[in-house]
Amino acid sequence: MRFLFGAVARGLCENLIKEFEKMLLFYKNTYPHSAVEFEKAYKISTITYLKAWLGILYLIFYQVPKKQTFYFQGLRNKAILDLLPLTNISIIGGKPERRKTKEMGFGFLWTGGIVAAILIGSQRKRPAALAIQIQVFLRKFINSNSSFFLIEDTLPVGSFFAFAGNALSLPTILLQHGYLTGTEILIDGRNCSYNILYSKDQEKFIDNSKAVSFELGPPIDILTDNFLTNEIVLVGTGGKGYIPRLYFKALDVFGQIFNNLETSGFKVIYRPHPNEDPNDYDQLFRVIDNRSSSECLSGGKKIFIGYVSTMLFEAKTFGHFVIAIRDPEEPALAYIPDYELDANNLENMEILIPILFENMEFKRYEKLKPLKERFSNILYQINNINHQPTNNEIY
Repeated sequence: MRFLFGAVARGLCENLIKEFEKMLLFYKNTYPHSAVEFEKAYKISTITYLKAWLGILYLIFYQVPKKQTFYFQGLRNKAILDLLPLTNISIIGGKPERRKTKEMGFGFLWTGGIVAAILIGSQRKRPAALAIQIQVFLRKFINSNSSFFLIEDTLPVGSFFAFAGNALSLPTILLQHGYLTGTEILIDGRNCSYNILYSKDQEKFIDNSKAVSFELGPPIDILTDNFLTNEIVLVGTGGKGYIPRLYFKALDVFGQIFNNLETSGFKVIYRPHPNEDPNDYDQLFRVIDNRSSSECLSGGKKIFIGYVSTMLFEAKTFGHFVIAIRDPEEPALAYIPDYELDANNLENMEILIPILFENMEFKRYEKLKPLKERFSNILYQINNINHQPTNNEIY
């Protein structure tokens, strides 16, 4: 058995290093600006070596829960975490997640040693720490009732749990954190056994024919009212780190729309993407939307205007009016919006929008059920496929 674990660990070690190097090469060839940022983030120091070997000790002394445990990468999917029993959840992460996890009462699994070991194996060609961590992980989790919910499976942390979990035939599940168009920089889901998607038609964009895909819809519950508000939300694109020219061009278009509509009786708000720098947009818009996605989508019906954004898909799903901005240089929406604007022809906006406002029809996505029902059904199917013991409290 020891020989078997050692052979599997060496194979996984090689695959993880190749996956990491493939990711770096992709960014270097496609988005050089981002590649520079990655190289800074993944720079090796003495502390990196210390973390790599501490990671081995951490895993050796880590106590794997005997009960069914759902390991979530980070705290991004708060609405889903709230659906599961507190004692059945552990968070995969680093120092920032550890602080929050302790306050929230979840279990915790540290990943700093994993990242460090992959960096040393790739950049210094010394994979020993990584191989040992994998071997310890396999021994610890081989008889566990664990599932791994990941937000990526192409970066060091996500790929480690995807590869190691698959080797043990444990469920590795990619929770897509956005609505795909097929033009994303690097589409996750190619290394997990399962993909949970916003829509089943996203499956064709993922390079993983072996994975089983499920449609969840937006991973939130939203209560909307039938009354119509005068609020217009301009949904920012982000992406400055990848194609700065298109990012600033989009900001300029949003600025024109804001100025054209501000005096037309509407409450116009700019909603920046989380990766946008406030210095880029503070001087362009007088009203900035700092609400959570749930708060923004709740309440009365609104008008959402933007390019390709998950927020637009969510807005349409929950019955708001979506206006897509079309630009030949930008990717197209993978679904049909309520109306389209030409990015190069924004004249008469102050006339057009009031006309649309008076004739709007709002329809809620009829198939959408409460999040608990949607997620529990998927979880039940995954457990059945893997023949895992289930906790009736969860379903």
